Amino acid sequence: MTPYAVVMEWLHSPSVTETDHEGTLELFERLREAGYVVVPRVATEGMLVAAREWSRVKYGVPVGNDGTNGCWTAMVAAAENETG
Repeated sequence: MTPYAVVMEWLHSPSVTETDHEGTLELFERLREAGYVVVPRVATEGMLVAAREWSRVKYGVPVGNDGTNGCWTAMVAAAENETG
């Protein structure tokens, strides 16, 4: 499930008020304006494909999934540690 789908499912649940809906959309807009995006903790298949293609174009050799997953996991962990 994508972050968008998770949020939209929650926003459409019966317990969510109009104020909750507006506040959530405002929060995501503020995050976007500050240069942030919501990403999964584990690289998706599409992300792995994109990393391979980028590496192939940049260096002439596609990076493997193991390297991509390791880098991605380390970057997400570092971001979580920086932001608390």
